[in-house]
Amino acid sequence: WKSILQKDDGSCFLCSILHGDQSRKEVEKHHIFGGNRWRSISEKNGFYVNLCLEHHRTGSEAVHDSKRSGEMKQILFEACEKKYLETNSLESWMQLMGKSWI
Repeated sequence: WKSILQKDDGSCFLCSILHGDQSRKEVEKHHIFGGNRWRSISEKNGFYVNLCLEHHRTGSEAVHDSKRSGEMKQILFEACEKKYLETNSLESWMQLMGKSWI
């Protein structure tokens, strides 16, 4: 499956949108909506992005293990929902996810 938010070009999604850095990095696949219920929905619908190690697990802006994880996750949730709504209805989103983040 392909991400609906970015090409698999080795760049970090958050580096790109937060800092304008689109350079190639060591990246990891991040499911925007995780956990048992959401991971399969993310996988099936392309709701994932590539994140550098700092934005994924280790840095001050990491989506996991960070004081700012809620803020970073919200950025990803909103970006994903907005992209989905470019080609699908809000009703379709609500049926799939049950909640809006925008």
